[in-house]
Amino acid sequence: MVKDFPDIEELAKSRCTEPKRVMVIGNCPTRWMRALKQAAEAGLVKSLLVGNEKSIRENAEFHEIDLSGFEIDDAAGDVLEPAIDAINTGTVDVLIRGDFGILDMLTALFKRGSGFRVGKKLVSGISAHFVGNLGRLLFVTDPIVVPAPDLKTKIAIVENAVGYAHKLGFEKPKVALTAAVEVIYPAMQHTVEAAVIAKMNERGQIKNCVVDGPLSMDTAVIESAAHDKGVAGEVAGKADILVQPTIETSHGMYNAFVCYVKAPSGSVITGGKVPICMTSRADSVETNYNSLLMALV
Repeated sequence: MVKDFPDIEELAKSRCTEPKRVMVIGNCPTRWMRALKQAAEAGLVKSLLVGNEKSIRENAEFHEIDLSGFEIDDAAGDVLEPAIDAINTGTVDVLIRGDFGILDMLTALFKRGSGFRVGKKLVSGISAHFVGNLGRLLFVTDPIVVPAPDLKTKIAIVENAVGYAHKLGFEKPKVALTAAVEVIYPAMQHTVEAAVIAKMNERGQIKNCVVDGPLSMDTAVIESAAHDKGVAGEVAGKADILVQPTIETSHGMYNAFVCYVKAPSGSVITGGKVPICMTSRADSVETNYNSLLMALV
């Protein structure tokens, strides 16, 4: 079981017997160029940048970034066409969003016939954050893809997050369905849905994890807070995965960890044919590199 991003890096290195094929869609931002160079030097990736070659090279030259070792596809038209072709031919392992719009990219990939979807499997995002005073990683879902999940979608998000945690060595991850309170109020739909999912897990309908909810944020991750509020159970104060009610709460939590806590962080979209890194343009080189590591394991 990994405890931090250096552990994830070691896991990625152990699994990448040869460099993975990474494709950046749209002109590659300089912070991604630096992250990809770091990954290439570690023997993890070979990168293809799809976009305006002149702009990409001028940007790299301005920021004194050596692009030797990078392949560039000078795409004058639809930059997503090479990505869809690569997905369908199995010639790409990870997609990265460059300066292409998030909504435009997801809409194109989700279209019927694009080849990105795997049957009816949900595609969702998950972020990871190393919180120093806890000494471990916390996972938050979904801060990227699903805006307002209903009960059925939340179940699929839980299953996606648990499946990803298994890749990192969590045999039975602890999942908290978060809400504003840690009791069930029928007037607060998220508390009811959290209780339903927890009961489904208790009865074996959601497997290979321990689920509890509703739990407030403090009772989910701080043992003393759970004790003070009289919240017992395997998950209380020890949650690995925090399933948020909406994209606003999950994305807000992501930004709180990144911008205010300054926690080492990363994020990835899972559930499709290949993982996608879709970080913010404001995210650091470190966050981009961590996100790539998450996609490589």
